[in-house]
Amino acid sequence: MTNQALKSYREEYVNATQHKAFAQSDVGAWSWKSNRTSIKHAIENSLIDCQKNNKRHEAEYPCKIINVNGKWAGER
Repeated sequence: MTNQALKSYREEYVNATQHKAFAQSDVGAWSWKSNRTSIKHAIENSLIDCQKNNKRHEAEYPCKIINVNGKWAGER
């Protein structure tokens, strides 16, 4: 996670309302969305925005969801 993404996560995302998702690529593009009507919408919206920020590298380093409603990807 880039320093800017980590700062946004700690200062904004953590306190944001539910139905939120955080997406990031391995080259540093990132985005998060909150206050969506469903988890599905939060995931879709954060991925779309991350992909816009990652146009040059999306094919090789795609954006992935790393956190949903405060739970890290792979966490049960």
